[in-house]
Amino acid sequence: MPVYLYQVERTDGSKGEVVEIERPMDAPDPQGHPETGEPIVRLYTAPHLGTRYTQGRTKRLLDDKNIEDKGFAKYVRDKSTGDYYKAAGVQGPDLIKRESL
Repeated sequence: MPVYLYQVERTDGSKGEVVEIERPMDAPDPQGHPETGEPIVRLYTAPHLGTRYTQGRTKRLLDDKNIEDKGFAKYVRDKSTGDYYKAAGVQGPDLIKRESL
């Protein structure tokens, strides 16, 4: 659920404390401070957009072409044999065999 900022509005016009209230987007604004009941007004701030760790960015970073450009190798496990084969990269062996136990 999103967190909204509210500020206490006193009768003399001065501003009071800022309160964070977590509530659903479709819920109406609260009429008062959750603990004291004083009147509050909503503060509008810039939204926080988490763009550093998104699915799209992760997919681009782990793309075979990007892995090769950075000098790494990517290995994928063959479920039937348990061996790992190279899916991307220049250096390293093409196949890593699973050792018998």
